[in-house]
Amino acid sequence: MRRFLRHRLAVVGAILLILLVLLALTAPILPLADPFKIDARAIRKPPSAAHWLGTDETGRDVLSRLIWGARVSLSVGLVAASISVTIGTLIGLTSGYSGGKIDFWLMRLTDVVMTIPTLIIIISLVAVLGPSIYNVMIVIGIFGWAGIARLVRAETLSLRERDFVMASRCVGASARRIMFRHILPNVTAPIIVAGTFAVAGAILSEASLSFLGIGVRVPTPTWGNMLTRAQSLTVLEAMPWLWLPPGLMITLVVLSINFLGDALRDALDPRLLNR
Repeated sequence: MRRFLRHRLAVVGAILLILLVLLALTAPILPLADPFKIDARAIRKPPSAAHWLGTDETGRDVLSRLIWGARVSLSVGLVAASISVTIGTLIGLTSGYSGGKIDFWLMRLTDVVMTIPTLIIIISLVAVLGPSIYNVMIVIGIFGWAGIARLVRAETLSLRERDFVMASRCVGASARRIMFRHILPNVTAPIIVAGTFAVAGAILSEASLSFLGIGVRVPTPTWGNMLTRAQSLTVLEAMPWLWLPPGLMITLVVLSINFLGDALRDALDPRLLNR
């Protein structure tokens, strides 16, 4: 904890993320305007006392949609990252501990996934399956595991010859028990760090898909589909309240998660204890 707290940017980022998660969780009970309510009398109004961040092209409150959009964007990031971490951990553990042909073919599969232009494949699959929050979560998750699998495999290769693993083999422990009871707890720290970066990557991927119009269906607010207003030069120049808030939120959240990942890496890495 002391090593983590020395990373001041990570502490600030953690506080920001906690506040944002609390806002997202309590959005239904906060005194916010209805994010779906259309008001023809308040179309594209600048920030005011009635609408702190202004309104969009249909008169909906931008602040309300920004907070409700956090629910979707953070949910996509967490669920997609969980899928990626689960797949990557299972493949990395199996490959690193088994070795031989299993290791060879699993790593070749990983190489193939890493060489695929991920965003293009995700766009194609979402276009085929249809834009929905669940499809976005699943598709992003199943194409983001390759780097985590490589990381877990490397850690497993260094652990499988350690004395405590050899002792487990000698007393007759099964391969499954050794992998999940002895090796996995020792690779948890790098998995946590990789998971934080996976969350940031998933949020950016969702924002990209929604910006292109094939992410979460409108009128459900997400930071990505709120940014689609920035495609017009008129909006960019004269109505910054339509695109600047979601753009800043994406930037701040991704930076906070990256700082958090750096701090966790420094705090959990035993090789940095004496530094």
